Amino acid sequence: MLFSLLTRWQVKGRENVPSQGPLLVVANHLNLADPPLLGVSLGRKAIFMAKEELFRSRFSAYFIGSFGSFPVRRGKLDREAIRQAQQVLADDTALVMFPEASRSRAPSFSQLSLARR
Repeated sequence: MLFSLLTRWQVKGRENVPSQGPLLVVANHLNLADPPLLGVSLGRKAIFMAKEELFRSRFSAYFIGSFGSFPVRRGKLDREAIRQAQQVLADDTALVMFPEASRSRAPSFSQLSLARR
């Protein structure tokens, strides 16, 4: 609701997001607001694969972990993160990841579009 009141937030294509079953959401990371915006835009529970550095501080680990997010070690084969990702999908939950592993260098935040591929 906060995003709706303070921004011109639009979601296009929400009808393409299945309401149940496993779902893998892969997105570009343009802004710090991307994870919460994407989470509320999906209209269903989503678990985020997040960089391990976000779990180093007690506060951020608690905050991010309370949403069910789990850490991934970037630049290495992280078997535990792969197992957790498989479990999220096996539990018929949406798994969200940002494969660029960091925010894009030239962000141009405009609108969120959800499309079925």
